[in-house]
Amino acid sequence: MSSVGAVIENAIFGSPVPGRDSASRWRIVASLLGAMFLGLVVRVLFSPVFTGSDDVVYAHRGLEIANGIWRPTDYYGELRYGINLPIAFFIELFGANHIGYIGWSLFCSVLELGLVFLAARYFWGLRTALVVGVLIALTPLHVGLGARALSDAPLALFVTLAMLSQLRTRASEVSTAIFIVTLYSSLSMTESNYNKFDGIEAVSYDSFFTINISCACSQ
Repeated sequence: MSSVGAVIENAIFGSPVPGRDSASRWRIVASLLGAMFLGLVVRVLFSPVFTGSDDVVYAHRGLEIANGIWRPTDYYGELRYGINLPIAFFIELFGANHIGYIGWSLFCSVLELGLVFLAARYFWGLRTALVVGVLIALTPLHVGLGARALSDAPLALFVTLAMLSQLRTRASEVSTAIFIVTLYSSLSMTESNYNKFDGIEAVSYDSFFTINISCACSQ
């Protein structure tokens, strides 16, 4: 547990260049929580809940599972348990309401925002991380996909986790990193079909392009 705690502490407060970021720990934590809270509020306020057939299918299947209904089906949308099961879990937690239906996407979208914030702070400092956090919190693409019962935000989170695990890889940790990336990729493929993956890559890479743009602007 101590090693896990050390990894988490280094991810939040560490930096590859000693002295690069002189911000105190409370400022880092407050900025991280503030960016995530902003993203959460914006997504809840602007969530349309349902906009098309896919989110209705996932929400309906999740509601059935939450109520113990496991009926046979051959429709691929109802067989995507990587999205249906988490929706069912959030419906169990919050009920069959707005938050229950979009809770899984909301959680993944805000968590991705936090991870990219930490990556930006780790490499470039708190000022860049703040710009990154605000931009992602308010980017319409992230807001829209993170506020609906769709598989895009969860899959984008898994892709981002895979990319971050590669960034942190050292020569002695290659096998562990390969396992992590494979696991995330496997979870991602349970979320959606392959022809949708290009769009999800765009969402995740958008996060890292945001880092680069913010880094250049905040120097």
